[in-house]
Amino acid sequence: MFGAELSRQFADYGADVIKIENANYPDGLRQSKRGAKIPASVAWGHRNKRSLGMDLRSTEGADLFRRLAADADVVVANFKPGTLAAMGFSYETLAEINPGIIVAESSAFGSVGPWRTRMGYGPLVRAASGVSALWSYPDDAELLCDGSTVYPDHIAGHLCATVVLSALAARRRTGRGARIELAQSDVALTHIGASIAAESLRPGSVVPSGNAHPDHAPSGVFPCAGDDEWCVITVRSDDDWAAVAEAAGRPELIDDPRFASPSARRTHRADVDQIVAAWTASQAPRRVADRLQASGVAAAPMLRLPELLDDEHLVARRSYTTVTHDLLGTTLPATARAAAFAAIADPPSRQAPVAGEHTREICRELLGMDDAEIDRLADAGVLQPAGEGVSE
Repeated sequence: MFGAELSRQFADYGADVIKIENANYPDGLRQSKRGAKIPASVAWGHRNKRSLGMDLRSTEGADLFRRLAADADVVVANFKPGTLAAMGFSYETLAEINPGIIVAESSAFGSVGPWRTRMGYGPLVRAASGVSALWSYPDDAELLCDGSTVYPDHIAGHLCATVVLSALAARRRTGRGARIELAQSDVALTHIGASIAAESLRPGSVVPSGNAHPDHAPSGVFPCAGDDEWCVITVRSDDDWAAVAEAAGRPELIDDPRFASPSARRTHRADVDQIVAAWTASQAPRRVADRLQASGVAAAPMLRLPELLDDEHLVARRSYTTVTHDLLGTTLPATARAAAFAAIADPPSRQAPVAGEHTREICRELLGMDDAEIDRLADAGVLQPAGEGVSE
């Protein structure tokens, strides 16, 4: 997930991203259990890229990769620590060929420390980093909320993209590239950094917060009318509380000494939450949000994924695009961009490649190879053009 998300961002903005694939070690995302010619995850996550089928473990394949790296800006690897170096493609080796090369690697726990050889993915990283222990219900420590999400993979990909851009900017001044290592455990730790600091000062103070904000009350998720409908409300000031009390039809609560200040409301959090929940339970989520937003209170309805596609705000911002693929048989929604530029148009969208689809094209265009040489290496299994002995 990390490598796909990191490189996709550059591809979406127009970079020439080449996904190097080996049929003997196929990408896990391509392993469809439904018999699809191209899985939806590949169509979505590898759009706008080109695919080069090549055996990097062969001598000639390794040589071709080095020739590509000589003119490349960035190499992205998503192996466990040491794999890239073991194949002869460490940053130091590639920098001898191309001093401006930027090599970005990611793994679960990084290449330094006693856990450097451990393999892992999102749920394991979250558990080892302390995140899972905080994603639980305060009144039932055994009931975890940490399910099958892929955090921090996608966030790590976005963070690493920012670091790569920084390295590219620095290269304009220095002429030198950089080696970037991102441990997904570090990403998770930065997100709970404040909690770690607080726990060090007051041992035992950091526990799952559930539906309670440490600084504001009421603040959290409240039930609304309907089946499993919810809204989020955060009261940050006395004026916010007055607006909520008025909206709930309880203006007398504004002067109630139990709720007359932020500290008093935190002290009587259970009572204030019950008052707000009694009102929201009879209202539709959007009605609650609209009423409170009009009064300056931070509030929003809980939206489900299908609702996001039709949300008037996101539609107005042109937040989505459509991913298509000849082998997919359907279309997929996708976010159009992470940022909108006034003077830079969105690049054209291209469908994700099948494995090895652009092998011949890349060899001719970037390596200056003729058909005879490509054929020879394809027959030897060094190159793996799509449809030429490579199983999709």
